[in-house]
Amino acid sequence: TVVFVAVLIPVLATVFDILDLPVLSGAFGVMLNEVAASIPRILAAFLLVVLGLVLGRYLGDVTTQMLKEMGFDLILGRVGLSKLEKRAEGEGEPAFQLSSVAGNLVMAVVVLFFLMEAFRMVRLDLMADAVDRLILFLPNVLIAFVILGLGFYLAKVLESMVARSFASEPTLEFLRYFVRSEPGAQDELT
Repeated sequence: TVVFVAVLIPVLATVFDILDLPVLSGAFGVMLNEVAASIPRILAAFLLVVLGLVLGRYLGDVTTQMLKEMGFDLILGRVGLSKLEKRAEGEGEPAFQLSSVAGNLVMAVVVLFFLMEAFRMVRLDLMADAVDRLILFLPNVLIAFVILGLGFYLAKVLESMVARSFASEPTLEFLRYFVRSEPGAQDELT
């Protein structure tokens, strides 16, 4: 059907020109010029997206390998999220790897940059602006995850401090008066 349309449009333009209908033949001529001018931009945009996918995958894999070698995956255990770090059955690697998440994020950002430029190349500026806003929003998400991780780390530190402070015997005896379920147990202190 694409070949049929590609053949039909110039034939119709010629027919309208022979019939001396300049309005229709002029419109078809303008349309053919626009289509012919946009084909190289569409092919270049397609090649740009493919290049972005290949480059993004490569940079994502390199990032994942570098972070694995640096011990980035051990952060979850240090922060106190060891339940996310549980190992998959029969495998030596954790089920959730922070380095692979970071590598996938790098790949996504690279692909988004190339996609944004491809949209600009085919003159879809509205789509390019939407992708640009998405790229500008990603640092906010990253900062939110860092703050969340710091919150988990501080909660673990406070938990260990509280556990150490309540481990002494006099503190336990003092708390026993408040926890006792008998009526009037709190009255003994006053």
